[in-house]
Amino acid sequence: QTDVYSDAQILPFSNGSFDTVLCTEVIEHLQCPWEAVSEMKRVLKPGGYLIISAPFIHRHHEIPHDYFRFTFYGLKEVVCQAKLVPVFISERGGAGSVLVDLTSRVIAGKLRSLMRYLRTPNLSQNFILRVLIQVPQQIAAATFMRTRKSKDLSGSLTRNPSAFTLGYTLVAQNPK
Repeated sequence: QTDVYSDAQILPFSNGSFDTVLCTEVIEHLQCPWEAVSEMKRVLKPGGYLIISAPFIHRHHEIPHDYFRFTFYGLKEVVCQAKLVPVFISERGGAGSVLVDLTSRVIAGKLRSLMRYLRTPNLSQNFILRVLIQVPQQIAAATFMRTRKSKDLSGSLTRNPSAFTLGYTLVAQNPK
């Protein structure tokens, strides 16, 4: 159930209303994402946290409202401009994840075209794509998560980021 519907750049809440603001995969769709992040800061209580995620290597989506891709440095900069303090940033996958994602999307596109040509019913198309694309992706992701070793994340804001990632999740704090 939706409680409030509004423009992310003009939030209908009082200053300092929230302990945490969660913004996932939205700012790339805003013409002025820095204004939205400033609004998120405004509605955060002092000491509150903004959790924000954005894609990096990703196909165009929600066309024509897909305006930005944020690098590691760009995402940090947009929160710093809003006078928030970055606390942590994490990449979503590396080169292997990007390769699997891009390959899967190309294969899915070719399969969709072939199934349309063959006049395959939509429900059958969805089932076939799920079995041939999504299930192997989910297995690969689960395997990766099980074999991934714990990392020291304390240097997440200062280390050199991977050149290839699906996106980033950043946590920033509103100064007290």
